[in-house]
Amino acid sequence: MDKIIVFDIETLPNCFLFCGYVEDINQTFVFEMSERKNQRQELLNFLNYATKNDYYFVGFNNLNFDYPILHHLLLNPYTFTYQLASELCQRIIGGDKTLTVWLKDRKLKQIDLLTLNHMDNPARRTSLKALQFAMRSESVEDLPFPIRDLTSDEIDVLIKYNIHDVSETYKFYQKCKHLIELRKEIEESKMIYGDVINFSDVKIGIEYLIKEIGREKCFGAFNKPIQTNVDKVALKDVILPKIEFRDENFEAVKDHFKTLVWYREIENNLSFKFHINGFDYHFGVGGIHGSVESKYFEANEDYEIIDVDVTSLYPSIGIVNRFYPTHLGESFVDKYQGLKAKRLEHKKGSALNAMYKLALNGAYGNSNNPYSPFYDPTYMLKITINGQLQLLQLAERLGSIPMVQIIQINTDGITCYVHKNAKPFFYAHKYAWQNDTGLELEEVNYSKMWVRDVNNYLAVYTNGKLKSKGCYWYPETDTDYDGNWHKDHSAMVIQKIARYALLDGVNPEYLVRLNTDPYDFCLRFKTPSGSVAYIGDKECSKTVRYYVSKTGQPMIVKSKPKGVGFKRKNGITDEYYKQILSEIAFGSWDERIHTKNKSVYEIVERSIESGRLVKCCNNIKDFDFNDVDYDYYAKEGNKLCF
Repeated sequence: MDKIIVFDIETLPNCFLFCGYVEDINQTFVFEMSERKNQRQELLNFLNYATKNDYYFVGFNNLNFDYPILHHLLLNPYTFTYQLASELCQRIIGGDKTLTVWLKDRKLKQIDLLTLNHMDNPARRTSLKALQFAMRSESVEDLPFPIRDLTSDEIDVLIKYNIHDVSETYKFYQKCKHLIELRKEIEESKMIYGDVINFSDVKIGIEYLIKEIGREKCFGAFNKPIQTNVDKVALKDVILPKIEFRDENFEAVKDHFKTLVWYREIENNLSFKFHINGFDYHFGVGGIHGSVESKYFEANEDYEIIDVDVTSLYPSIGIVNRFYPTHLGESFVDKYQGLKAKRLEHKKGSALNAMYKLALNGAYGNSNNPYSPFYDPTYMLKITINGQLQLLQLAERLGSIPMVQIIQINTDGITCYVHKNAKPFFYAHKYAWQNDTGLELEEVNYSKMWVRDVNNYLAVYTNGKLKSKGCYWYPETDTDYDGNWHKDHSAMVIQKIARYALLDGVNPEYLVRLNTDPYDFCLRFKTPSGSVAYIGDKECSKTVRYYVSKTGQPMIVKSKPKGVGFKRKNGITDEYYKQILSEIAFGSWDERIHTKNKSVYEIVERSIESGRLVKCCNNIKDFDFNDVDYDYYAKEGNKLCF
């Protein structure tokens, strides 16, 4: 096993701290540079020892923040100061990319838990404080001071905070070990090169696909990605001619798609819905979906719940129909198809099997990424639009069978309630659709299914295992967190009592009182920038862990006014507003740009858990079971039961 040092730095105007936990000797080291202490040489000695002994430095967002500052120290060992560290910090926060240190230039080996979990993606962005909540840490701590000069006593507090962050980072590292080992296996296989240990799953797949196609076909001068750029795509030009419907209502969906145009320069949502045979079908660039709502289904002597999913929907559509990014040519399809065959050569769960799967998913996922060599909007739309229409063809066929009810349709599959007398017709249509499209359907059966809506449901497989989505999901093992760390893990007791209330028919009001895990009752609130949260009259930290209490106080958030002075009238342009402002005295009211009632911008207040009382428990020791408002949690659990 490789030797690791988990580390974190703190940079304030008059203080620089480095904290490192050395795993193999179970010891934490703190080095300070400030007005009262200068341990620069001791820190350099520590880093030099780590380099000679081949340690990995593990951090959270260290590639973008902590390491560039450390790198500057290593390059300028005699001139580095805490003032310089603070300046570098502000440059990084300001978006200065010139401080980035690439793999070939690094003097210390780095593992960044943020990037390998793809938390640098805006849709999955997660802070270490949110992870502390999700990991059920005893203490959730934010930076205890604003960015300013600290007193000596405050520096001592900052040191404790720094040590706590390192401890929490190490805790997260332990939960990511299997991801790191996967990357090391791939790195050792020499199948891809680069900063593999810090690659996200998506990056691993993309890098392998680039290698297979040939980097020279993917990148031009100055490593600029070669792409197919178009200003617009008429969807009528991407729809396969073979897609036809028997029912005029379904044909109308295709006709509507043909009227739509995708534009590069605007945000394209292209969303619409059709109500057909009592069922709402929703369409958009992201895929097709639709569902019954608040319904319960149970397999019995007469009916089965059958779920069919298209195997690797998007890659398969591209391969079967020989779709490809225009700039990469048709040979791309053959390379892409070869990945499916190679994946089958390796055992499921192995590193190479995982890499081939990631590569298959990567091309479509990056076909709409303007920074990717797979960028081609036409290719992307050919896959997603035809995928939706072909799945709609399956829905038309299956839904036309008497005694077959569509429960839901979602991106790559359909769930149906099928009478046993209708099964021969169900399978006849299923196999005919597979033959017509060239796609394969995988099938599973459920014994029970509770469907709140398309994104929130609980199903029981016929073998007794559970499948839960949305508000019915909660992590039961560490690996359940993989890919889900960015979710809000608040009040998991609600999901738990709802699940067992549905499965066992027990009243949620009884179940909630049987739960003895305090973390299950905790909720998280992240205070938006420019706002302050209060419980009663006490100001809270940025991240608030709390529970709904019988004897607590109301929680409110106060936000800065949205403007200054009199409120702006609706329907006027920025240019006109600024023009009139320049003509009138500062702070005065003018009917041309301000509301008639002369209302002014004020601090905005909103309640959290309106009508309820809460208590902060950023330290879980402050949680009190005798004070829990069980009524709140039982009512929330009841909302998920039907």
